[in-house]
Amino acid sequence: MIISDLCDEYAVLVSQNKAPAYGYDNTNVPYGLVIDDDGTLVRVRPLGDFSGKKPVNIIPVPARFPRSSGIVANFLCDNVTYLLGCDTKGNAKRSAQAFQACGELHRRILDGVKDRAASAVCAFFSKAPQWQTAQRLMGDEAWKSSVTMNFALEYDDGGRTIFVGELPSIQEAWDAYYGRVDDADESALVSSLVSGERIVPEKVHPKIKGVAGAQSSGASVISFNAPAFCSHGAEQNENAPMSKREAYEYTTALNTLLADRDRVQRIGGDTVISWARCGDNAYRDVWDQYMGQSGGLSEKVVVDATRALAQGKPYDYEEIHLSPDEQFHILALSPNAARLSVRFYLTDTFGAFARNIDRHYRDTAIRRPVYDSTT
Repeated sequence: MIISDLCDEYAVLVSQNKAPAYGYDNTNVPYGLVIDDDGTLVRVRPLGDFSGKKPVNIIPVPARFPRSSGIVANFLCDNVTYLLGCDTKGNAKRSAQAFQACGELHRRILDGVKDRAASAVCAFFSKAPQWQTAQRLMGDEAWKSSVTMNFALEYDDGGRTIFVGELPSIQEAWDAYYGRVDDADESALVSSLVSGERIVPEKVHPKIKGVAGAQSSGASVISFNAPAFCSHGAEQNENAPMSKREAYEYTTALNTLLADRDRVQRIGGDTVISWARCGDNAYRDVWDQYMGQSGGLSEKVVVDATRALAQGKPYDYEEIHLSPDEQFHILALSPNAARLSVRFYLTDTFGAFARNIDRHYRDTAIRRPVYDSTT
């Protein structure tokens, strides 16, 4: 139920342009590596807002692959170890392997793409790592502060700088690569827990970020990483089978909701998020004020809305339109090392939640004597 509800929420978020399309992630990318036709790094371009402690430039980039251990390269956007072969942890051999893996990934995806930018990217990875050039172009101080950040490959198209991933031919190549399904015979197909369709199960799901107390690199809601957790010969997340797309959708929806920090609540050590099925933030505004946070509404509006909804009536005021029949979801997650625990999941109509809130305030109201005028 939780996963399918999150997949439904993903579709709503995409329709509102709040979540990236399938195969892409909204990622903070503060720098662009500008290359010319022969793959030479000619400029390092700062991107976004550098006014705060950390630069911010959230853009859609090809989806990140799960990286818990080992060498796993990403397409068109990564850190200096993978894109530039820079040794930041005192392991030159591993840095060389990371750069080589990144080059192999790009050549595999761009094979057959007839585009100057694609040729430039392949030429970039055929050269020796260019991290020293990047350091010289940025300056020692900026370079030192950037080695843990993301860089994106950009192309100098005759004086016009473009992110390589924006080009239609590159997007088509990436979509074909990411959406591919490994060859599998009929016996390898299983029923998805989400849709019930026959699918090839995704073994590792993307990480969830933004849960207080969990690993900053991300944690998993669904994870089977030891034989003791597995059964019937299934490996890893084959034990909770869902397709690659379904795994992407529920994790992207979760990450998008958690990234909206003004909407995330804390109850003790739990991180709580909520959403209405229709995607209207007015429901969350009312709920935020129930939870003691400012939802931007006056107390009178919240009280009037609660009373109307508790009686099964819709509430309309200016641009606020609330239905008692709208489905509303509340999910609480707790950190547990590299995993996340579901503390509770509540789903009901918003009218049912409003009735419970209204009943709570009536039950805890103090009945005062007639001579007591205290409000």
